[in-house]
Amino acid sequence: MCSIDNENNRTVANSSLILINENTLSFKVHRSKLSEKDFQNIFNTTSSLWEKSKEYEFEIPERIPLNQSIINRLQSKNSSLFISPGTYPIKVTNDLFIITFNLE
Repeated sequence: MCSIDNENNRTVANSSLILINENTLSFKVHRSKLSEKDFQNIFNTTSSLWEKSKEYEFEIPERIPLNQSIINRLQSKNSSLFISPGTYPIKVTNDLFIITFNLE
């Protein structure tokens, strides 16, 4: 679902990754460009059953390594980065779904 454009290091068609600091990564997905399949993967429900007022979380069951090209494009000082396992709240705005991950 996420790839990073080489030109500006962080922009993609339907999502973006932003390295907030060496311990925090923000994943932003444009609501209007999210496929139904991706919606179900993120929210564990269909868009027709989604409730705007409900709080949703995204679970990472185990440590996920970021590949070297993503690390380079994010301009991280670390040679390796991992998304920490945990349950992360999904922030909802008018245009975006935002998940902020902890990094190791």
